[in-house]
Amino acid sequence: MTTDQIQPGRKYRLVFCASIPRTAIIAEVLRLENGTAVVRSISGREVSIPLRDFAAMAREEVTNG
Repeated sequence: MTTDQIQPGRKYRLVFCASIPRTAIIAEVLRLENGTAVVRSISGREVSIPLRDFAAMAREEVTNG
């Protein structure tokens, strides 16, 4: 995906290609700030991921999940 396709309040399937086997998670973008996507981590903390990196991991928008 591209950075302009990432929108707050939407969920995306992220694929981590560096892990073996490949790992996929669903991440909801809470907001966009200063070139980062702010998402909630598994532990409940908010985590900032550079938007370019987030877009590189995002494979599709998820409507349910």
